Amino acid sequence: MLAAHRYPSTVVGVNSAAIYAMTFLAGIGQLNLMSAMVRFIPTAGKSTLRLVTSAYLVGVAVTGLFCVVFLLTVGFWSPGLIFLRSTPALAGLFILSTMAWCIFVLEDSVLTGSGEAVWVPVSNLIFGVSKLVLILVFAGPFPRAGILLSWTAAITVAVVPTSFYIFRRAIPRHTRAAKAEEAPAAAVQIVRYVAGDYVASLCWLGATALLPVLVLNNAGAEATAAFSLAWVIAFSLFSVNAGMGSSLIVEAPGNRSQLSTYGQKVLRHTLVLISPVVAILVLAAPWVLRIFGQSYADQGSSALRLLALSAIPHLINTIYASRARVQRRMNRVIGIYGPALVLVITLSLLLVHVAGITGVAFAWLITQTVITTALLTGQLRRRRVRSGHRLPSDREAEAQ
Repeated sequence: MLAAHRYPSTVVGVNSAAIYAMTFLAGIGQLNLMSAMVRFIPTAGKSTLRLVTSAYLVGVAVTGLFCVVFLLTVGFWSPGLIFLRSTPALAGLFILSTMAWCIFVLEDSVLTGSGEAVWVPVSNLIFGVSKLVLILVFAGPFPRAGILLSWTAAITVAVVPTSFYIFRRAIPRHTRAAKAEEAPAAAVQIVRYVAGDYVASLCWLGATALLPVLVLNNAGAEATAAFSLAWVIAFSLFSVNAGMGSSLIVEAPGNRSQLSTYGQKVLRHTLVLISPVVAILVLAAPWVLRIFGQSYADQGSSALRLLALSAIPHLINTIYASRARVQRRMNRVIGIYGPALVLVITLSLLLVHVAGITGVAFAWLITQTVITTALLTGQLRRRRVRSGHRLPSDREAEAQ
C-alpha cells in the first residue's frame, strides 16, 4: 500500500518484476536445500551444524553464479529488467541481495527443521517492518529503484540477527536434545532426495515467480503493478498452505503410520484458517485493492478474486506433495508441479493477450483445479482397487 501511494504504478510494476526475478534466482540457486533442511535436520543429531553450514555455502555460491549469468543475458530473457545492469554498483547490489535472500529462505527451513518454527514469523516480521520503513525512506533519494532497494536492505536487517540465533542457540539446543539412536542421513541419501525435489521446486518457482515477469513482457509495467499487488495478497494464502505442508513434513517421518491422519488434520485446520479470507477477498476485492489506489482496483479486482479462489485447490495439491515428500516419492511431487508449470505458462501466454491480467489469474485457477481433480481422481481409483472393486477395462465398460 505504501509503495503504491509513494511510487508511480510503472515503477511499482518494474520493481515488483525485479523482486520476483531475485526470488526466482535465489530459489533455483539454493538447489532446494530448504526442503532438505526441513526433512533431514529433525534426525541429523550431532551433524546438524555441518549440514546447515554446507547448505549455506553451496546455496550462496550457486546463487551468485546464477545471478551473473542472468545479468549477462537479461536482455534476452526480460528486456524490461535490463536496468539491473545499468551500473556496476546496481548489478553488484542485485547479486549480493539475491545471495542474502537465499540465506533468508534457508533460515526459515532451518528454524522449522530444528523445532524452532516459532521464530519464523519473528524473522519475517523483522523483514516486513524494515521493508515498510525503508520504502518511505528511499522514496525521495531513489524514486525509480526505492522499492527494490528497500526490499534488499531489509533482507540484511533480518538475516543477521536470525543467523546469530540459529548458530548460537537453535542448532546447539537441537544438538543437545538429539536422541542417541538418531543417525544422520547419508550424503547420497540427501543428494537423491534433493535432486528429485529440486526439479519440482524449479517447476513451482517457474509457475509463481515468473508470472509477474511474463506480465511485464506481454502487458506492460502498469498492468504488472496491478497484477503484482493481487498476486502478493493471494500468495500470502499460498504461503499459509506451504507452511502447514512443511509442518506435516517435519512431524510425519517419525510416525509414518499416522501420515494419512496428519494430512487430514492439516487439511481441516488450514481450511479453517484460509476459507474466511478467501470469502472476504472474493466478495470485497475492489474495496481491498482500493486501499492501494483506484487504478489498482479497476484493473486487478477480477484477478484477485480468481487468485483467492485458487487457494483451496492449491491447499489440496500442497498436502499431496508434502505427503509424497515424507514418503520420498519424488516422482509424485514432480508429477504435481511439472504439469502445473507447463499448463499455467501456456494458458497465461494465451490468455494474457485476450483478457490481460485477469486471463493470467484465470490460467492459475484453471491449473490448480485441473491438478486437484487429477489427484482426487487418482486417489479414488486407488481406493477402489485396494477395496477389491477392480475398475472395468474399456472393453468391459463398453459391454456393460
